[in-house]
Amino acid sequence: MTFSDPFFKRNYNRNFLKLARECKDLTFYMSEIVYKETKRHFEKNIKENLEKPIKVQNKLQNYNRGDLETGIDKGIEKVNDLLGDFEKFYSLL
Repeated sequence: MTFSDPFFKRNYNRNFLKLARECKDLTFYMSEIVYKETKRHFEKNIKENLEKPIKVQNKLQNYNRGDLETGIDKGIEKVNDLLGDFEKFYSLL
């Protein structure tokens, strides 16, 4: 449930989170291992998807006379920003 939708955006997960927040009798628990595995998959997916445009940029560099500027070189910073968002989201659950 959390590996493919870590921010509970899909319909079922979004409704589940909304119900947990609205109902005072319902408490949401997540084990530490589930949190860590969700975070590990989240980070892995981010890195994989950020590497794709970098690979494309490197291939396109052969067809450009000068340096190709695309603005995708800040992958590490973006990973850290997204991990910060992830941790903030889960700390508020």
